[in-house]
Amino acid sequence: MYLDMNLITKGLKIDWKTDTMDQGDHLNLSGARKVTEHLGKYLKKEFGLSDHRNEALYKTWKRTAKEYTRIPVKNST
Repeated sequence: MYLDMNLITKGLKIDWKTDTMDQGDHLNLSGARKVTEHLGKYLKKEFGLSDHRNEALYKTWKRTAKEYTRIPVKNST
């Protein structure tokens, strides 16, 4: 399966001037967060995946996600 997120940019609300490193080819942290949030919702809806974030076996993932969200978003322009 291939999910081309270039075809759903309106739904992602990507701002090509502030959410990319080079105004269109590579996302920066701000753009990556938007894609990650959308992809999580898509996987849950389309495939019924469960949310394991609060389970003990996923403690490392939770810590990593916390570190990821702590990183400040900076414009690359």
